[in-house]
Amino acid sequence: MMRAVAVNKAVKLDGVLHEFLPSLMSCMLGRVLCTRPESDNHWALRDFAGKTLITIIKDHGTKDTRRRAFRAVKRIFDDPSSSYSMIYGTITTLLEFATPVERIRLHPRFMILLEKTRTTAASGGDQQERIEAHKLHASLT
Repeated sequence: MMRAVAVNKAVKLDGVLHEFLPSLMSCMLGRVLCTRPESDNHWALRDFAGKTLITIIKDHGTKDTRRRAFRAVKRIFDDPSSSYSMIYGTITTLLEFATPVERIRLHPRFMILLEKTRTTAASGGDQQERIEAHKLHASLT
């Protein structure tokens, strides 16, 4: 429903934008989005929420809204306690809203994550962690 409202040019979200963003960001960045991550497609939910967030901010947001969303997503991206699936949820938004200077600043972290996910996907911990590492690695390349 949020996507339908987001793409509807007749709807003005100025007064309710603050109501939409937390739920979208939860769908993008939540540590656990389903009870059976091995069979439920939480990756599609993360992708869809990220694309919807980008659409809403581009069409209805302000520079301040864009900056705040970018900072919130970047905090998750930089946090060493974030899971691979949480970091996966940040990629689309980071790449969309990062300025050229911010992209340069993000590059070292991207390179570290590429190496870390490659080794984890190949011979890491449990099965779920390997799946998450593989998915994140694919989105970074």
